[in-house]
Amino acid sequence: MPLSTPTYAFPYPAGTDRVMDGDNAIGALALAIENLLIANQFQHRQQSGRVSVGSVAGNAGASMAVTFAAGRFTQTPIVTTAAVGAGYGASGHAGASTTGVTIRGYNPQGSGWTISVDWHAIQALAGSGPGGLTIEPMAAAAYVVTCHTEGCENAGVPMPVAWDADIDGPEVRAVCGVCGEPITDTAAA
Repeated sequence: MPLSTPTYAFPYPAGTDRVMDGDNAIGALALAIENLLIANQFQHRQQSGRVSVGSVAGNAGASMAVTFAAGRFTQTPIVTTAAVGAGYGASGHAGASTTGVTIRGYNPQGSGWTISVDWHAIQALAGSGPGGLTIEPMAAAAYVVTCHTEGCENAGVPMPVAWDADIDGPEVRAVCGVCGEPITDTAAA
């Protein structure tokens, strides 16, 4: 009779098991491992990237809408940002939804420099354990942007994004979070 490990109950043959039944023991072990991997995979969905919000004058900010891979998130993900570059910039985001987020960069210094922002979006899935956090979705999409980069996973998929003209500026600027190319096809929602 096969024995099993104490933590995951992986089966293994006992010393008295017949060698000719080794294929059965190995098959049972492989199936147990596969079932454990299936049960524990995809406990979250995530996407990350780096976007340049552009050259920003001292004591000013700029924004860039970023789209997520189409269908990646089924609820609004948690988004974190970090400004990167030569100065001490600040970053944040607004209007997160299942389709994208508006990334904001701010230059608190007296001289201008280009601000890049690293961003990470993550959504915990059912069964991923305690501590799940629900994020309120954006009230309404202000614009719809569409990537047309050949071979991009998002090519031809209209993606709603938030854009607050009072904060982010009058002209919508967007980049595809999948291929990293600028999106010029923008329309009011």
